[in-house]
Amino acid sequence: MNTKLNALIITVLGVLLIAISAHMSITPEIGNLEIPITGQTLVVLLICFFTTRRLGLMITIGYLLVGILGLPVFADGASGIEVLLGNSGGFLVGFVVAGLWMSWAGSQAWRTTFLKACIAHLIGTIVILTIGFLRLGMLKDFGIAWQYGVLPYLPGGFIKILAGAIITVFIEYFIKRK
Repeated sequence: MNTKLNALIITVLGVLLIAISAHMSITPEIGNLEIPITGQTLVVLLICFFTTRRLGLMITIGYLLVGILGLPVFADGASGIEVLLGNSGGFLVGFVVAGLWMSWAGSQAWRTTFLKACIAHLIGTIVILTIGFLRLGMLKDFGIAWQYGVLPYLPGGFIKILAGAIITVFIEYFIKRK
């Protein structure tokens, strides 16, 4: 099969998986705000861990473009450029940067052990939270950004880091068995 067609199929499937994961969410009320906690970070980090940097970029940027163009692929079915320019924008941009990290780490054998996979997922999560925190801090206030943009995500982030590492080890095991 044509490599360009393969890349297109993988990109579309990756964008679709991230979009689906955006709708797998819980929305606890924290203070007077409802903050969606989704499966996006887990899916973005996993997809990029097993793809090349080029494919990872195509998938994460493709996801952002589809959302900007109006398809309801962001958390809670949101869409449009205002989402990228708003409170969630830094986290979404963080997907692209963390995706680059994960693609590089995957190419450097970080998928081979549970510990390495945990560290890779931890770094990817920190990248997403840091970029989101900085953007939210610029829009609001850094105290508010910490309270509403980082702290609520730490417990779920920890669970997703462990889940990502476990899934990585299983996928890697089945790849090696072939």
